[in-house]
Amino acid sequence: MTRAVAVVIATKNRPDLLVRRAISSIARQTQQPARIVIVNDGHELPTETRAAIRRALPELAITISRNARRTGAGGAWNTALAHLKRSGFAGFVALLDDDDEWTPEHLSANLDAVKDGHKNVAISGLRLLKEGVEIPRPLITTLAASDFLVSNPGWQGSNTFVELTHFLAVGGFRESLRSAHDRDLAIRLLDHPATRIALVPRWTATWHLGTPGCLSQAGSEAKLQGLCEFWRLYHPRMKTKERVDFIERAVDLFGARRAMFSSSIRSAHEQG
Repeated sequence: MTRAVAVVIATKNRPDLLVRRAISSIARQTQQPARIVIVNDGHELPTETRAAIRRALPELAITISRNARRTGAGGAWNTALAHLKRSGFAGFVALLDDDDEWTPEHLSANLDAVKDGHKNVAISGLRLLKEGVEIPRPLITTLAASDFLVSNPGWQGSNTFVELTHFLAVGGFRESLRSAHDRDLAIRLLDHPATRIALVPRWTATWHLGTPGCLSQAGSEAKLQGLCEFWRLYHPRMKTKERVDFIERAVDLFGARRAMFSSSIRSAHEQG
């Protein structure tokens, strides 16, 4: 039996990309979702944007709401998960960032991967585009929580496909994080003894790196604060080389200062 899928989109002040990329790719799916939940974490969505969404997906149940929790992507996603739980939804949640897109077989490929009923997570290939040019990287063939301590091997928002009950079992998203939600969620899911992952050997999602307003933008307050919070949470389980590599990567890619990470630990100790 085909399992139900709910698509969840958190959006913030990018209505054109929301419609042109995310909504358009949902409309092209060979397996349509049971419902869509769009949570707005920014300015009110324009009336014309709401109308364009309805026109693109006229036969789907669509909920558009404001973020009812802590400001940020984590609060927006958790608002959607709470809505699905209240409405009695039973099935899988497929995340899609408002500036990303899926190939037409994304939902069907993930559903096929979990159809035996024993898997509660599916991860397909996430193609990486920077300024329209694909940056080659291998498909994920194995996963361990330690893979996410320093960087991310390719499991991010738009290729996350998790059964709602299991999403809720790990607590949803950590709202204290300003960024690095994907790595934190991956670690908590991989740590959970009931997690059963299907790796889908197909490139079905596309991440557009560097879109204005994205949480991974180098030097942004959200990115730097997220890295510091992630460090505070996970540096105790890092090996010495992983700690060094984490800091060097944060400095080289995101413009962080090395002192930020020692001060984040000091601040946490003072507050605790």
